[in-house]
Amino acid sequence: MVTRQFQRPDWLKRGQVFWGGHLHEPIYFYRLLADTQTRGEWTRGRKLAGVDPSAPWLVQWYDLCRSPALLDQLAELGVNCLYLNFFKGFGMEYEAAEMHRTASLVAQCAQRGIRTVLYIQPSNFFEQTLLAEAPQARDWLARDAAGNVIHYGAGDFRPVACLHHPKWLEYVRQTAQAAAETGADGVLLDNINHNQCCCDVSQQAYRTFAGDPSADLAADAASSLTTRFRVETTMHLVEAVANSVKAVNPQCAVMTNPAWPRAQNVQAAGIDIMRLASVTDAFFIENKCFPRMEGATLIGSSYAYRMADATGTLAVLSAWMPDMSLPEQPYPLRRYLLEPLAFGGHVMCPPWALRPLDERASGRHGPQDVYLRHAPVGEALAACYRLGHSVGPLLTDATPWARVAVVHPTEWFTQDFDTAMACMLSIDAVLTAEHIPYRLVAGDALDADRFDVAVVPRAAELASSTRNAIDRFAAAKAVFAFPRELQGPLHGAPAATVSADARAWAAKLRNAHPSVAPYRLAAPPWVVSFPLTCREGRLLSLLNYSDVPTTVTILSVQQALWPIKKLSFRTLEGEWQEITGQTHADSIRFELPDWLVYALCWFDLSTA
Repeated sequence: MVTRQFQRPDWLKRGQVFWGGHLHEPIYFYRLLADTQTRGEWTRGRKLAGVDPSAPWLVQWYDLCRSPALLDQLAELGVNCLYLNFFKGFGMEYEAAEMHRTASLVAQCAQRGIRTVLYIQPSNFFEQTLLAEAPQARDWLARDAAGNVIHYGAGDFRPVACLHHPKWLEYVRQTAQAAAETGADGVLLDNINHNQCCCDVSQQAYRTFAGDPSADLAADAASSLTTRFRVETTMHLVEAVANSVKAVNPQCAVMTNPAWPRAQNVQAAGIDIMRLASVTDAFFIENKCFPRMEGATLIGSSYAYRMADATGTLAVLSAWMPDMSLPEQPYPLRRYLLEPLAFGGHVMCPPWALRPLDERASGRHGPQDVYLRHAPVGEALAACYRLGHSVGPLLTDATPWARVAVVHPTEWFTQDFDTAMACMLSIDAVLTAEHIPYRLVAGDALDADRFDVAVVPRAAELASSTRNAIDRFAAAKAVFAFPRELQGPLHGAPAATVSADARAWAAKLRNAHPSVAPYRLAAPPWVVSFPLTCREGRLLSLLNYSDVPTTVTILSVQQALWPIKKLSFRTLEGEWQEITGQTHADSIRFELPDWLVYALCWFDLSTA
């Protein structure tokens, strides 16, 4: 069971956080990338997530994003959270002026009811500027087994830091404390998945951890022992920051970007997502999995939202298009914004909303103007935030409804990350495709009162405590193994293709245990459903992952499980309307009106 060390801040609730965009990069970072050589090494001459660092209007755009007029527009739009730059790794003296400017911006945002989250870089720095003010930083450089300095990304100007060096940890802790002291509502630790150092300091720390004076990080690189060591190191860093920030203000949120879930083995680089959640309040879902259909494969973040639910955190979707371009079409824009709402009210966050218009500029808007002033973007934001604010109160105290528990095999991820991730994504994909609600749980959180079926990966390496918990559960309820041969091929990550055999396995589960599926949905395969227990009823979200409008959707509800006679229905742009169903044997059948991207069904059980 995940035991949280801190209570999540009161303001960070389901359905209550509407992010305005990403403003976490300082102007001097863009200027550095505008340098011909640096830009060629780092971005290969391309834009940096929609920003051209060499644009002549770069400063005008940067200042506009921090202007009172734009803050007013964001507040009017319904934005109540903004992500701002603070410490990028150039050095506290070098960044002092921008830190002061950000502190002023924090106060201006607070006056408008906009909370602020400040960026902290804990895993790398800019060598030239930091060494100029802190020569001892040369000792903080992370090195590989051959003694070579490890660099973040392309180029040699941004070395990775040794996360075992106490002086670097203290430096990061001080920057996070300074961020909290500005009055900000949160700090975000970026890039915490860079923990590969094999320097002398790391070697000594590893030998102490292993209890073996001859242990060697390079020789043991592929072992589960080194993975556990990396996880402990990362946790030590995050805990130090969290303790410092919470000492300043217990209501200041601690967030991270763990680069999860992705295809690469982030656990070997120190990321145990279950452990991480015990000391953080929210985490970024950052990858190129902009929600969509690619052929028969549904690309989305279902698994990540369920992990957030399992760990008591919120997820912040910060996904990009596969080519890092800015989205423009109405359906994808709305689908992206509504996915976190559909999966229980996570943070609605468009990272691209405040990027520059650039070549899209026309009429009264110049290239330095912000992207949300591009009509399709602004309209999508306005519509989705209106809906979010409208239904948010229903989600605040809601909990995902499920009678199926999928056991998260932490030990398996430590032993064989790639296979474990493929298996878990396959389980998520088939249960989601077959509309069988489930919750992800740690093994010791299995509760026979809450769940009727536990799904366990058959090939999983499981801790003895998890196996004991499964055995206890099996004495009262059912355990379903998910065979390894049913794993679908990964479509990048985090997405898996669903096979016919996997669907047959899910059908067997549903038929053997009808209580796990109180409703059936006759809808195209690109429609996903997610139910919540909400007040005295149930809330069912429907999300369309394709660009094809959904027409007829038939929803059948088992009255013995959810005893209802009518439901209330609404779409993104519409109002609530009452629909009366038709009784068929032991179920009630509803024909839902046409909808495009998102639909919401409310079942009031208090009047049943």
